[in-house]
Amino acid sequence: MVWNFKSTMRPFRFVGHKGPVYDVKVAPAGNMIASCSADNTIRIWNNTVEGHSQVIKSHSGPVRSVDLSFNGQLLLSGSDDKILKVF
Repeated sequence: MVWNFKSTMRPFRFVGHKGPVYDVKVAPAGNMIASCSADNTIRIWNNTVEGHSQVIKSHSGPVRSVDLSFNGQLLLSGSDDKILKVF
């Protein structure tokens, strides 16, 4: 869920991961959200009411952490497969 505390805005609910979500990061511009999960995936979400996402299946184990670069152009992930990846 993404909440906007303006009284005229409703929260956004993002549904997609098939397991517990371990980490979430928001791009500095606020237009993109990265999440990672026990389902071995990373999702890149559009921060809109539609909540569309792109799935990245690149790890062979649960993905425990994600981070975004200061400009939102790079994504770093860390997994139980003992691999760090940069996208």
